[in-house]
Amino acid sequence: MISKRVRDAEDVKKRTILKALFKKVVRVVITNNQWLDGESDDVPKISANVKKNIALLMRTKRKMGMLTAAEKSLIRTPHLVRTIPDRKKLCVLFAGLRCFFLIPPKLRARLVPAIKFLSLSSGRTIIRQGDLPLTVYFIVTGEVEMIKISGNKLSKKMESKGEIIFGPGDCIGDVAMLEDCTRTHTFITTSQCELLVLFDNDFISILKPYMKKIWNEKKTALMALDYFEFLSEDQILKACKLCTLKQYKPLDTIYIHDKGTLTNVHFVLSGECVILQCLEMKVIIKNGRKIHQLVDQLEDTFLNFDSDFKTGKHVGKNSSDTNNKSRNRRRFRKFHLQQ
Repeated sequence: MISKRVRDAEDVKKRTILKALFKKVVRVVITNNQWLDGESDDVPKISANVKKNIALLMRTKRKMGMLTAAEKSLIRTPHLVRTIPDRKKLCVLFAGLRCFFLIPPKLRARLVPAIKFLSLSSGRTIIRQGDLPLTVYFIVTGEVEMIKISGNKLSKKMESKGEIIFGPGDCIGDVAMLEDCTRTHTFITTSQCELLVLFDNDFISILKPYMKKIWNEKKTALMALDYFEFLSEDQILKACKLCTLKQYKPLDTIYIHDKGTLTNVHFVLSGECVILQCLEMKVIIKNGRKIHQLVDQLEDTFLNFDSDFKTGKHVGKNSSDTNNKSRNRRRFRKFHLQQ
């Protein structure tokens, strides 16, 4: 009887260990679910449109995630169990994440014990409108849609309207914390998301003084411009959420043509800016007189390329290597490119 009890106890212990191991494997699979689902998306779909096929083949593959399984496991590990090298790894990891770029290094180091990792599938409600603010989320991967729920006076029904989609590097849930009010919007995931979570007590003690100062500076800057004097309170909060304050030194370039962030609109709070337009001119001598004309580089490039094919100067596939090199040099000169 005693041996049977011991045998039964050992069987129960083995079953418990196997169940715990199975649950651990399931959690790992759920956490890395987007890596498994993303394999089919990497294969481009070929259609009858040649230009579309070329664009699909030339497009760079989308990065499915920024955190490895080991890094996720390290974030999930309780801070008391982490060793000193593990804590240093997390400090370096947080310094490389887009969502923590604007946070000073000292504050980032203080976030290491408080940050939690969360993985959610598409269609999950993260924040509900009207709830008390208890958490702040930093998006590592995935997209989250901000929805405003309001009542329709005619139909007397509640309607939801999507306003903004947040992606990797954005922070959500901080507006209600900074304004000390209830949640003004509902946030729903539109894809597989990996989030870093910070609870209210840690946010108030670590990040709120720094972020509140920047928030007040944004509101003061918006209220100082006549352009925004007709905005409502809700619109001002959205503008503060989306805008950034940036200082430029004298002779600094805000953005260069075709090389800057053309999606941003700049409002000058103080100082002066100059808009410069660089023109390329060519001189033509006609009837003994110099005539200046503007050069359209794109049009000139295609004209030269078309003339090469008409005159038979293009490089053949079966030509020798030496001829290829010499003719390529001529073509690079025509296109104003460097070899």
